[in-house]
This record gives sequence, C-alpha cells and structure tokens, in this order.
Amino acid sequence: MNTPIKPVTHLSQYITNPFKIIIDSITDGFNRNQNPVIALIVGGILVGSVQQIPNLISNVSSLLDGSDTSSPMEPVVAIIVILLIGIASIVSIIVSGIWTAFTSHVGLANAHKLQTTIAEGRKVAFRKFVSVLAIQFITWLISSLWFIPAVSLFVTAVILQATQSLDTPAVVLYIMAAVAFLIGLFFSLRTQISRSLAVFALLDGASGSIDAMRQSKHLTKNRLIEAMGLTFICSIVPFVGPALYALSVGAYFVQLKGYRSHGAELPPTHILSWLPIMLAGGIVLLIGILAAVIAAVALAN
Repeated sequence: MNTPIKPVTHLSQYITNPFKIIIDSITDGFNRNQNPVIALIVGGILVGSVQQIPNLISNVSSLLDGSDTSSPMEPVVAIIVILLIGIASIVSIIVSGIWTAFTSHVGLANAHKLQTTIAEGRKVAFRKFVSVLAIQFITWLISSLWFIPAVSLFVTAVILQATQSLDTPAVVLYIMAAVAFLIGLFFSLRTQISRSLAVFALLDGASGSIDAMRQSKHLTKNRLIEAMGLTFICSIVPFVGPALYALSVGAYFVQLKGYRSHGAELPPTHILSWLPIMLAGGIVLLIGILAAVIAAVALAN
C-alpha cells in the first residue's frame, strides 16, 4: 500500500551548501530507507549497463563490417543490426523512465521523512513512467530547438562555400554559427536546469507532465545556479551518483517548494553552487593560455 506524500507544513532552516545537502540526505537515507537506497546504488550500475547496449551493438557491427573491407556487410545482417539497435534503444528509453520514476520516489519519500520500500517504489515507477518519459522528451525537444539557428547557419555556410568561389561570406556565416551555437547551448542548459525538478513535482502531486514542468520552472526561478551546482556535484560522483541525486535533489525540491509555498525569503546562493561555472571558466582560461603560448612560439619561429 502506497504511503501518501505529506505536504510541507513547517519550514526548517534552508540549506544552501550543496555538499551539506548531499551528506545530510544520504545519511538520512541510509538511516530511514536503507534497502531502497542500496537498490539505488546497485540499480544505477545495472541501468547504466543496459543503456550502453545500443552502443555496444553498434560497435560490434562496425567491427564486423570493417573486418573485411572486400566484403561489405550483407543487407540482411545490416537490417538485423539496425533492428537490434532500435529495439535496444527503445528498451533503454523505457528502462530510463521506470528507473527515474523509482529513484525520484525514493528520494521524495525520504525528503518527506517517510519510510518506503522497493516494492512500493516499483509500483510508483510502473504507474508513472509514461509521464516521466513525456517530461524527458519535452525537455529534450525544447532544449534541441535552441540549436536550430546554429545548424541552419552552418548548413547555409557549407552550401555557400560549395557553390561559390568566394569564401568570405561562408566564413562570416561560420562565425555566426559558432556564436549561435554558444547562445543555443546557454539556453538549452537553462531549459534543462529549469525542468530538473519536474519528475519530483509530478510525484508530489502535479496534475500531469506539463503541470510538473511548470512547477519546476517556477520553483527554480532565480535559483538556477543553485540547482545546477547540486546536480553537477551528484553527477560527477561514480557508482553512488544515482543515489546521491535522488536523495539530495529530492531534499532540495522539498525545501525549495516549502519556502516557495510559504512565500518565505530565500537566502543567497552558496558560493559552492558556482562550482561547475568556476571549473568551466578555469578550463576556458587554461585553453586560452595554451593557445596564446602556442601562438607565441609559432610567431617566434
């Protein structure tokens, strides 16, 4: 029998430090929901393996096709390989939806200080995975649309370069395509982060996928850096990443929703939430320094 998720009735201290959220939630998870949390860790490894099956089939078929260049792959074999990749991809997508619903249920129940079971999580996962897949697909679609201007400019530049002898207009379009790509990347990431709490909102009582995405967008308004920092830290931890994400983001969702619903003032974003941006900036700076050194050496010679 499913235990209903209780609404937040009081506000505790808002935790801004992403590392504290992760440590507190994983500790609390092992104390309150040990078996489901262990299932998150073990299942994360298994699900990750399942999601690699399409790539494995594709790599094997490439090796078979390239083993003898004089005899290309038979059409029947090629069709079978394509079918296998298609079936494996569909299975991978379905497994991803079920797994996301299961992990989010465990994280949400634990954030509400409730005990849950693997069987209960499984029931919720099979009941909600279609809506979860809808959230994932819509988010992917909106994120991808931001790259249409960059792709259009790039294709136009290629056509222009192939049909005209002058390369200058094409070069300008290539530069515009690069700028459009960076802009599209920014808004694509923004879209994904603003919808990152949608599955938790869905399991917490949202009327459907669209409503859940709207709630997530409302909750993360002016808190995108905070949400991104927490998600990034969870994603870079090997093996226990799914458990960390489900428990910590579930706890983050509950505290953020509590403050939003009460109209309470949110504290400033913690500096550690800027960690992914600081790392990205450091990488860009390092690349710039290396490029400057290479250019200086080239000019000197």
